[in-house]
Amino acid sequence: MKNVFREEYDKILTDNTLNDIDKISGKEQLNNAKTKLNELLQTIQNEKDIICTENEVKEYETKITDLVKSYEDRVTAIEKEEQEKKAKEEAERQAAQQNSQNQSSSGNSSYSSGGSNGNSGSSGGGSSSNNGRYFEGDEGIDIAPDVNDPSKWYDRNGNEVDNEWSFI
Repeated sequence: MKNVFREEYDKILTDNTLNDIDKISGKEQLNNAKTKLNELLQTIQNEKDIICTENEVKEYETKITDLVKSYEDRVTAIEKEEQEKKAKEEAERQAAQQNSQNQSSSGNSSYSSGGSNGNSGSSGGGSSSNNGRYFEGDEGIDIAPDVNDPSKWYDRNGNEVDNEWSFI
């Protein structure tokens, strides 16, 4: 009868001994095997001197403890890889966002620096644009909103101007 129990122990141990754990990417598989091995170890310890001798129990404990430790190490490695992947994706996302902001800012830098020299060629008090950046106000002054604070307006020289302009 003891052999039947030992065979069951060995079957559970074999079924939950995972090969090539470094190639396993699923934490769930590792955690399930680890749980079953811990349950087996608890059962073996509870049935010590009934089913197994002291030495057999120690052999099982060593095998199971080593397997559980290796599974825990692999789960930790997988979690670390996931964190590194997330950190890399976040860094790439932030870099793309920063690049987008930089491109937007550089395209609109003439708002406050007064660096644009072109004129659309329109005259009079109507609204016109200078490459989509400046508007001609009713006093003939080209103005543009601040990129970061649209409530502030600047002329071509970078001077803040009153934002009560009428555009047609």
